[in-house]
Formats: sequence, C-alpha cells, structure tokens
Amino acid sequence: MTRQVTESRLASSKGQAKQGGIIHEYALKAKHLEINPRSPLIEGLLRRVKDLPTEEDERDLEAEEELQEVASILIDGALVRSGFEVPNSNA
Repeated sequence: MTRQVTESRLASSKGQAKQGGIIHEYALKAKHLEINPRSPLIEGLLRRVKDLPTEEDERDLEAEEELQEVASILIDGALVRSGFEVPNSNA
C-alpha cells in the first residue's frame, strides 16, 4: 500500500510539473506592452495635450492631428519592439 501511495504522489507531482511547464512556456511567449507614465516622451506628450484649447471655437485641429500622429508613432514603435505585428496604415 505504501508503494501505491508513493507512485500516486509521484505521478501527481509529474503532472503538476508538466502543467507548470506549460504555464511557464506560455509566460515566456506572452507579449506585453508597458508604457512608463514618467517617461519624458509621455510627460511631454501629456503636457502638450493639456495645453490644447478646450473650447470648441478655439480648437487647433493641426496641433491635434500632430499629437495623434506622434502618439500613433510611439505606440507603433513600442508594439514592434515588444514583438507585436503592426498593420501598415499607409496601405
């Protein structure tokens, strides 16, 4: 009876190790996009967004488009460096 318990525990631990291996393998393949809010680029972008006029009559559409493009370039660059595929928006 002791041998059966030992074999059962051994089989169980092998199953758990295999499952841990799968989880570990998934974690290695997982891709993450992290944005540091204290980055000078992000802080500068936020400052420029806050400086935009808030009234509809005073909107600076050119500045808004420029900020959207800068943000898009930053995000695309971060995605590429993190291993994501970025669709070609110029096509």
